[in-house]
Amino acid sequence: MRDYLCDETELKEMLEYFQMGIDRSINEIKVLEEDIKSGFQRYPSPPERIIENHYSSLCYDSRELFMAEYTYGKDCNDIEEDYRKACKYALQVGYEDFGYVNMLHYITAGILFEISKEEMQKLVDLIDDAKVDDLLFDYFVNAYGLKRKFKSTKFQEKKPYFRVLEIVETAKTDKKAASKMIETYVKKEWLKGHAAYGWTTFHKEPGYCGLWSFESGALAKILKLDDESIKDNNHYPYDLVHYKNNIIFNDVNGDYSVKKEKVEYPEGIKENAALEQIIPKRFHQLVSQVINDYQKMDDKAFWEKYELDQVWFDLKDFSKDKENGLLGTTILFELVNKGYILQLDWKEDLEDYEDDIENYWDDEDTRIIQFITDSEQYYYARIPKKCKLVDMYEVKVEKV
Repeated sequence: MRDYLCDETELKEMLEYFQMGIDRSINEIKVLEEDIKSGFQRYPSPPERIIENHYSSLCYDSRELFMAEYTYGKDCNDIEEDYRKACKYALQVGYEDFGYVNMLHYITAGILFEISKEEMQKLVDLIDDAKVDDLLFDYFVNAYGLKRKFKSTKFQEKKPYFRVLEIVETAKTDKKAASKMIETYVKKEWLKGHAAYGWTTFHKEPGYCGLWSFESGALAKILKLDDESIKDNNHYPYDLVHYKNNIIFNDVNGDYSVKKEKVEYPEGIKENAALEQIIPKRFHQLVSQVINDYQKMDDKAFWEKYELDQVWFDLKDFSKDKENGLLGTTILFELVNKGYILQLDWKEDLEDYEDDIENYWDDEDTRIIQFITDSEQYYYARIPKKCKLVDMYEVKVEKV
């Protein structure tokens, strides 16, 4: 096995399970397609809709089968065809159902398998048709000798993937330093960067089939980086990186950095200037608006505008709780939506998510604080170290 955290017996059972699911879906699709031709309706739901559901199942099962086969230790040559089948099903369901991370896996695994440009183009068309604005996709597509329909301007998921393009920039002048960076990325940053997906604890879950950083493998292959230091890492696909060596990759010299424009934000929260200690400038206007609305709107209008029906399903419950004060709570929810405050479930560990707490305080020294509520959710943000504010209306502020 390539991942020592897996249970071999359980992994073998999962391989059989995914293959059974694939076979079942393929057979069902054949039967339903015959039903459509004959005009027979076997189930209450339209056969076309059921076929769509089966393709979604095929997409999932084939992806998991390919990943599990690699984890189990199968030869790369033996799983290449299963990878191609998985791509075929992905094309059936489309990008929106498949998602960013899975698509990144398929494109970078395709680089490692050295699939034909025609095959790769189909995957590229999928992300282009969905207008996926992502610098990482641009880099890998261009390195493979293909072009996207537009030039991206951002990362779909900045963490941890911005590190990949930092390695690209470093490799232009210092391959040794880039090799060290990719070692750090794989060992320390990659898994932690996917904590929001629950990956840091995946190995403890039943049916764990391994997790693979195909994008770091594709990067090492394209840039010809020394990856011996991560040869035995259980998330780095070393065997697949060195499976083939027939393609000459493009030397991509484009600028893939995200351009940061200086934006001037209206400053000041005149309704409560003390909050400026914990609310960055860019959110001052938003917080002022919430305070004004809270003071002037009737309960129903406020409840609807800020979509508080997601928390208080009944307006009467909201009005009753509002008697004890909900202004700080509403500000909290709005700042979560804007990305300033990080919301975690009670089961999640802050240590796994610290890097996801954005710093909006320019060059000021900051510390992490927690907003205390009665819910089972935890809320964190970075504020200046010099701040001594202990509450945001009814919401308490505590040091972490």
